Amino acid sequence: MKETESIQTVDTNIKIPFWRAFCFGLGDFGNNFVWTFVGSYLMIFYTDVFGIPMAAVSLLMLIARAWDAINDPIIGSLSDRTRTRWGRYRPWVLLMSFPTAIITVLTFWAHPDWSDTSKIVYMYVTYALLVLCYTGVNIPYSAMTSVLTQNTDERAKLSTMRITLANVSIAGVGIIVVPMVSALGGGNRVPFDHNHFCDYLYDLRLGCVCDAERGCSSPGQT
Repeated sequence: MKETESIQTVDTNIKIPFWRAFCFGLGDFGNNFVWTFVGSYLMIFYTDVFGIPMAAVSLLMLIARAWDAINDPIIGSLSDRTRTRWGRYRPWVLLMSFPTAIITVLTFWAHPDWSDTSKIVYMYVTYALLVLCYTGVNIPYSAMTSVLTQNTDERAKLSTMRITLANVSIAGVGIIVVPMVSALGGGNRVPFDHNHFCDYLYDLRLGCVCDAERGCSSPGQT
């Protein structure tokens, strides 16, 4: 009992170094970088590049909100109940980052020559999987803040770093999109090189998740 009380006291007084907080915040940098692309440009991609009717895309977004409301509490409950030698949340962040990166690439992989039915089915399947995989990373990652330290000042430091890097990421998307379209599309605003673009998203996603892993404390706490 005394040992347990001692451990709890140490946990309460954990101080997070700046470099560790920065690495932890890079997780939200990667999350927001990818999801800002999805939120800002996926509908344009579906209609202008993939050639999917706007009515089908609009229905997808409506259904996706309901799907998100279902899988959020499920992922949260499962991650809270996870018990491994690496903690509760770290395995989720690390393992789910790979399918998330792959599904992100597949979501932006256009097949304009497909039939309308094939396009719509592909869109629904890939977007549903993307939402699920993204939730599998983001929910456990967000929960890590509360278990890395019990010190309220240190928690505030982690949250501030996350918000700061997330905003930098969002602003960065707005800055680089037009130059990327010009560079990868040769001035053509629609059929640019999807392979290079998706490779970039994949590498950035995995890189930021790995840096976030470095920012975590001992495995038993997360």
